[in-house]
Amino acid sequence: MHNYLKIQKLFGLLDIILAVRFYTHITNISFNMPLEGVLSILTAITVISLFISGIGLLLGKRWSYYLVYFQFPFRLMFFLLTFGFITKINYLFFGDMAAYQALIFIAAILELGRVIVTIFTVRNIKKGII
Repeated sequence: MHNYLKIQKLFGLLDIILAVRFYTHITNISFNMPLEGVLSILTAITVISLFISGIGLLLGKRWSYYLVYFQFPFRLMFFLLTFGFITKINYLFFGDMAAYQALIFIAAILELGRVIVTIFTVRNIKKGII
């Protein structure tokens, strides 16, 4: 199996873990204000699509790569970052806000890197390399 495909399977596993961590967004849809309701629904749809893309990536399905492209702006908008778990390192800095912001920035950069790796994976699949 090519390294790109192994990395995509890891991303799929991380997507499923992320979706499970944020499943409460699906059950806590709020309609108190119109904008809040729309954002709640979009967040829930994004979390569900994370689970779906995770399964697709684990199974090596081509459509899952395109779902990852579609999710990218929503991941950034709702801070549903694949590598968001690195913010837990902030506990080592006693909850320092500057350290937390730096870790969020790093997680967002890693999310961008993830999309770039996905682009290279799709290109190599189309070229028949993998």
